[in-house]
Amino acid sequence: KQPGVEQIPFVMVQKPATSLLDQKSYAGDVQAKQQTALAFRVGGQIVERYVDTGDRVKIGQVLAKLDTTKLQSEVDSLRASLTIAKANQKESEVGLRSKKSIYDRTLKMYQSSNGKYPSINELDDTKFTYETAISNLDATKAKVEQAIYNLKTAQQNLDKAVVKSSIKGIVLNKEIEVGQTVAATMSTPTLFTLAKDLTLMDLIVSI
Repeated sequence: KQPGVEQIPFVMVQKPATSLLDQKSYAGDVQAKQQTALAFRVGGQIVERYVDTGDRVKIGQVLAKLDTTKLQSEVDSLRASLTIAKANQKESEVGLRSKKSIYDRTLKMYQSSNGKYPSINELDDTKFTYETAISNLDATKAKVEQAIYNLKTAQQNLDKAVVKSSIKGIVLNKEIEVGQTVAATMSTPTLFTLAKDLTLMDLIVSI
């Protein structure tokens, strides 16, 4: 080894021997070059599996589905909550217009009478009621925004209850059966392995 010179590892391959006694066998595995692993992104019980090992699939094709009873119920409940939140916002808007109208009339009378009528306390009361109505409207608007977010999240979870193929290819392996329960964890196990092109293969050999 020369100082400052990086040594590159290499394997020397000799011409295969013609004698059967000199031949050697090695354990290996043939794998598709382009593989895609798929899994559910939410937990639940698997109720449908539409493909098996060896089946060809298209982009967007549904491969399996979870029981969506609970997820659909949550979506329906949150949609109803959004409807109520919007109704409350509309009611607050009507209330705000009413309180503003009362305050404007009271202020106008107070100014036109040079502060003699109504009393300053009555004017302050109508102003306070008007400002409270503004705050109530802001609160109902925030609740509508929160309800929209909650519904969107629930709908996304419902959409995740199916596994769809992300490529056009073939199912190499499936680790999934109907009735199996999938846990909602960050390390969800691979349920399907797909290959895009079986004409491109890698030979993995242990020597």
